Amino acid sequence: MKTTLESYGKVIRKYKGKGKIVCPNGEEHSLEFKVAQLSDGKIIGFFYTKNDAKLFVKIYQQMSSLSFGNYQLIGKINSGQLVKADIFIIGFNSDSETDKAVKKAIIQFTTSKLLIQFEKDNSKIKEYHFGITNFEFIGTDQTITPDGCHHNDKIVMRLSSREIVVKQLRNYREILSEIKATQSTDVTSEIIVRHISGDNINKIQEIVEDLCSLLSLARGTYIDWIYIDVYLKDGRKTKQVLRDNYTRPYTGAHQLIRVLPLPDTKDFLVKCYENYKEHKNSRGLYPAIEFYVESKSLTILESKYVTAWLALEVLNSRCTKKRSIMSKGEFREIRKNILETANSLSLKYDKKLLLETKVPDINRLPLAKSIENVLDVLSVDSSKYNIRHLNDLRNKIVHEGSFGKENRSYYPEYVELCGLFEHLILAVMKYDGYYIDCLDNYKRKKFGKSGNVRD
Repeated sequence: MKTTLESYGKVIRKYKGKGKIVCPNGEEHSLEFKVAQLSDGKIIGFFYTKNDAKLFVKIYQQMSSLSFGNYQLIGKINSGQLVKADIFIIGFNSDSETDKAVKKAIIQFTTSKLLIQFEKDNSKIKEYHFGITNFEFIGTDQTITPDGCHHNDKIVMRLSSREIVVKQLRNYREILSEIKATQSTDVTSEIIVRHISGDNINKIQEIVEDLCSLLSLARGTYIDWIYIDVYLKDGRKTKQVLRDNYTRPYTGAHQLIRVLPLPDTKDFLVKCYENYKEHKNSRGLYPAIEFYVESKSLTILESKYVTAWLALEVLNSRCTKKRSIMSKGEFREIRKNILETANSLSLKYDKKLLLETKVPDINRLPLAKSIENVLDVLSVDSSKYNIRHLNDLRNKIVHEGSFGKENRSYYPEYVELCGLFEHLILAVMKYDGYYIDCLDNYKRKKFGKSGNVRD
């Protein structure tokens, strides 16, 4: 077992302190601890036991017998702030291989969430700072340093009558260079949300998660938050929340909304935010974007293709209104005739049963046709996409495990599939602004609310 926090990855926050571990049966043991958050969001920690073999042996026996339970860390870091977390014991290291001889041991733990409480007065909250990973941008607004230098390091915007700022970290350039070179994950910037009377942290968290989803779509790489710093009006920090969130390595994939020109990213967020918020569940925008961005991070082309199809199918299933070829009344007579014919053939019972379960599929609208109908409803010209060919390739991978026997790359079809998804989701969000069209040599074009694409 590795015994230093730094050996697990790049540490961005680190704490030492004293506290207690609360065992599943309610027993409490006083321990020293170290805990850190890594740049990809993971939270790793160690308990250090001295002359407490009883605790080490008990936890070791529980883990060995697979008798897992919920453990808690409650304590204070060295600077005096309260710490609390539900933890999972994942490893041990002791100075003896014999349980009874253990004098010193290290107990390794992880957690999905760590709370650090600085001040209990939450009545004077000013703003929330969310550390977000892998977001590359140049600001539309400037910060002026004491030496008079101007830095385009932030985007200031109003969403739902609330001011929101996205600001680069001080060492943004170094971090960005590192994650690009190593295909890794790190916090590049913070989303700063001003507090409004009646706010709670869950409401603010939802706003930031909506923005992270849109930013992931815009940049083609997974962007999410891994910590929150809550500040009071006098500038003091009142709370920190570290979260082991789902993150992915930076990918240099095609960007739907490029870093340059400067206004494009801000315009995209401002124009899409309200429609995204309204339709993220009813139209499946959130899961569709998750699948789309996930496909960008995969390496096997068949996996990329099928995952991108999942993104498209999520949108299609939530947006389509017509799911069948005929009405229930029209199909009822056809179904009756098929089953009567089957009965007349003296088929075995199991074959009749299988046939009866498959008959409804006859009336199901083919997937390609369903997508064409959705595009037409959204005023996107479906004739420019070879949807049936793309669907045939999807079926080959799902049922045969490969695109086919042709000795060629099907990456152009993957690009076409991504372009189809991008046009569809922009139309669903009623976007009216510039984007990068991967179907036309990655040109910057204007997308209209009606789904029309203009140069």
